[in-house]
Amino acid sequence: MNSETMSRIFDPFFSTKFTGRGLGLPAVLGIVRGHHGAIKIHSEIGKGTYFRVLFPVSPRPPQPIRSPSQPPPEWRGQGTGAAGDDEPGIRMVAQEMLQRLGFTVLTAVDGHEAIEVFRREKERIRLVILT
Repeated sequence: MNSETMSRIFDPFFSTKFTGRGLGLPAVLGIVRGHHGAIKIHSEIGKGTYFRVLFPVSPRPPQPIRSPSQPPPEWRGQGTGAAGDDEPGIRMVAQEMLQRLGFTVLTAVDGHEAIEVFRREKERIRLVILT
């Protein structure tokens, strides 16, 4: 990406795509900063971009991983969930994950449709995933 685009990628609602996008990277930056971390970006036009996310070392010593003698029972959800994303592949994965957990799933192709689905079905919906 060019330097102008790179200087704005963490601005809320900035997007090089259509309107209705642009909260992903600002949200990631907020989470990383909340954990006293940093993000380094390297980009070359025509070659791609990569992000390196850095977190401080924990002051606590590592704890051994203990496997339980018996695995916990598989958690199952119930009711209706809603999943919305403008990318069909992401929407499909969210839908399949929720269905495997036991939910009936309503989907939306963008934020506007997700709001309409929620307004129409708010009494039934127990969870919402918007990506």
